[in-house]
Amino acid sequence: PIEIIPNILGKCVWITTSTFQFRPETLFPTGGKYEVKIPAWISTLSGDVTKNAKTFEIITPEFQLLSVNDTSVQDTLQKDMPLQFVFNDEVSLETFQKYFSLSNISNEKLQFSYYQAEDALKKSTNTITVFPKSWDWGYSKTYQYTLSKNLTSSRGNVGMKTDVKGSFTTNDFLVWYYPFV
Repeated sequence: PIEIIPNILGKCVWITTSTFQFRPETLFPTGGKYEVKIPAWISTLSGDVTKNAKTFEIITPEFQLLSVNDTSVQDTLQKDMPLQFVFNDEVSLETFQKYFSLSNISNEKLQFSYYQAEDALKKSTNTITVFPKSWDWGYSKTYQYTLSKNLTSSRGNVGMKTDVKGSFTTNDFLVWYYPFV
């Protein structure tokens, strides 16, 4: 009995005698704006009839990068620590690799590996982990990364609003040094 523009496939299900719920076949894409129209004169399971049509809007959140290794807490990376990108929605590894680049401060592109970690309870599909092929970033090195705004979530067709560029430095060989006298 309802119309969603642009069209989303799904069905309406009565969950009480006077309340129905729309159940989409797939999740709504991120970064979308939808107009929902409910016509007048719908009969509920209890026999009541709606008198007025209703129209409202649904806006799904924009796809975005939430954090990179929680850089608000640290500004350096341990030499053997992976780089983690956390998004607000699912991301495929293939898409991430296509729109991600990593280089050292001399702009030399680096060979890297990446994966999506699984925890004991559920697969984390919104976090991508990047690490160097050698599993070692090296000491006192600076790296730059770029994520293209064309990166989309697994269920969306709208990319991020802007390119994301960042850098990180690995820790020094001697982080703490206290000479004994």
